[in-house]
Amino acid sequence: MKKADRIKEIEELLSSQDIKTQDELVKNLQEKNIDVTQATISRDIKEMGLVKVPAKSGGYRYSLPSGQKDKSYLSLILDIEVLDKMLSIKTGPGHAMLAKRNLLESYGRRIFSLVADDDSLLLVAYSEEDALIIYRLLGGE
Repeated sequence: MKKADRIKEIEELLSSQDIKTQDELVKNLQEKNIDVTQATISRDIKEMGLVKVPAKSGGYRYSLPSGQKDKSYLSLILDIEVLDKMLSIKTGPGHAMLAKRNLLESYGRRIFSLVADDDSLLLVAYSEEDALIIYRLLGGE
């Protein structure tokens, strides 16, 4: 399974149930026939920027950072390329500003600068690692 697909599965699990531990997340993914280890999940959690928030049943659960719950803007992205700390993102005409706003909400702590025109964006991340994380989470391989 591709990493981007696994990330989407994790997002779906987190939005549908309270996941309190990495082991619980591993078990839920394995029930969906997704073969993962705790080490892989640990890296995914760090990369996705997951946070622990109070659970209704007590204790704490994993959650997406605010701003990352609505990923519908991903359908606006037609093409994406990465080079060093930069990403070139192509959208349909008139969609770049909406994509820009959503990218800043979702990944703002990883973005140094983001410039948009009518149908494209130039994203400069703080580091090459941040650029690759954003690239992968946006569906780049």
